[in-house]
Amino acid sequence: MRWGFRFSKEKSQVVFFTRKKIGEEINLKLYGHVLEKVESFRFLGMVFDARLTWAGHIEKVLVKCKKVLNVMMCLTGVDWGASRQSLREIYVSLIKSVIDYGCIAYRDAAKTTLAKLEVIQTQALRICSGAFRTSPAVALQVEMGEMPLHLRREQLAANYWANLQGHNRSHPTRVVMQVCWEHERVKSQSFGWVCDAIGKDLGLEGIEFSPTVPLPVRPPWLFVEPIVDLQLLNRNLKSRVEVDLCRVFCEHLNEEFNGYLDIYTDGSKDPKSGQTGAAFGIPKMGVKVQKRLSDQISVFTVELMGIWLALQWVEETRPDKVVICSDSSAALKCLQSFKSKSRLDIVYEVLECYTRISQLGVKVKFTWVPAHVGVKGNEMADGLAKQASKREDVEISILMSKTEAKTKIWMEIMKKWQCGWDREEKGRHLYRIQKKVGTERITGRSRREEIIFTRLRIGHCGLNKCLHILGKHVTGRCEFCDSMESVEHVVLECQKYDRERIKMKESIRNLGVQGNSLRELLGLTSNDISTHLFTFLKDTGIANRI
Repeated sequence: MRWGFRFSKEKSQVVFFTRKKIGEEINLKLYGHVLEKVESFRFLGMVFDARLTWAGHIEKVLVKCKKVLNVMMCLTGVDWGASRQSLREIYVSLIKSVIDYGCIAYRDAAKTTLAKLEVIQTQALRICSGAFRTSPAVALQVEMGEMPLHLRREQLAANYWANLQGHNRSHPTRVVMQVCWEHERVKSQSFGWVCDAIGKDLGLEGIEFSPTVPLPVRPPWLFVEPIVDLQLLNRNLKSRVEVDLCRVFCEHLNEEFNGYLDIYTDGSKDPKSGQTGAAFGIPKMGVKVQKRLSDQISVFTVELMGIWLALQWVEETRPDKVVICSDSSAALKCLQSFKSKSRLDIVYEVLECYTRISQLGVKVKFTWVPAHVGVKGNEMADGLAKQASKREDVEISILMSKTEAKTKIWMEIMKKWQCGWDREEKGRHLYRIQKKVGTERITGRSRREEIIFTRLRIGHCGLNKCLHILGKHVTGRCEFCDSMESVEHVVLECQKYDRERIKMKESIRNLGVQGNSLRELLGLTSNDISTHLFTFLKDTGIANRI
């Protein structure tokens, strides 16, 4: 009332979030008006019901997604229609986005309620891929590169939790997540407790995060703008041989930075252990400095730290003119623009150090050096950084950014998906062809050909074995040799197609592939192999039956 703001009586309603019965005599008034009591209401696109079952919200999501499914079915058929990639983009934009919205809140709904969303995903992926209607959902997810929804909900919840870690403890949501007296007394699905458990499960417990909004020591507009030379990067050097690249860089260094002390920086990260290291080297002086950094930080971060270490040395020794050579174009561009989506805090640290050095009268410039082309200084820095990453003790602790945390979360979720795919009992036909999840096979052929390859890979198609499962064939056996007519049988074994098979294998052998297994023929192969396979399917008439 102090600012003249008034709530709308007509738009205001009351919901009691409880499992107990509320007496009729309990009423709430606003400006003397008794507010209407309802069982559910919509707020920011989410339907909240009195018992927080989320059944009403998920029902509205289902209605909206089914309309998109109808449109997708109108866009495609077995022999015609939109491409697989176009349909997948429709699914991601109009169905997956709707399912994702608010999933952090409704993730504690009943399993039977959440299972309805899994059905929607399966139907959408089946339309995109053209798979047979008996195809297992787990196989469709691997075929299309779309993770299960329960893992997707866990990933999004962990991402939001990681976002909050960079805020102060006074942040409203972090206050809700703090431990209260009810903790451990009842098995509650509180967001804070659940997400803390998810963070612990994903290996993020005890990790300190960098501030979400980093504040530099001095205002950014008072930083001295660094001089960054990206001339070689902007040239088209990819067609040159390595020796030539090395010569071009050395000539450029002599022409543009004659009289400058050249310092080479680099960073390294072990992809398996996640250990990192940063280093710099000065070939003219024989100076070598290497530091072991915190685990699980990004390569971009360690590259910035390599530059920071070099600037620290420059600030201590104070040479007249220095050129810092880095093979990280991303790091140099961030210093040039004062912007970074992931490590603005370290960019500010580097710029702060650079400003202090400039005020001391030391001239420092930056230039890009092509990596792994024989430049002596760059090879020295690269070796030093790799040695530092193998050390046991961390010498410089780096706070993890939310971007790096999200990368680790994604990697851990993919491990869970892979573990589930390895232990799954269904979809074993596709598992023999594609054991790794998260990768989608090469596409781009006609709709009909894409559907044929999808059904061959999953193993559910119009051959007699599958028809027998549906009750549409008596025995499921091949009419020529009386064996079960499966994908393996018609493609690799049936004597009826020996002549066509020999022709196909000879053509594929010229591409350097034996073609003796379904993994070789139906794996993540090139379109050249799939062309010969499809020719075999057309010559034998199998394509018309699949």
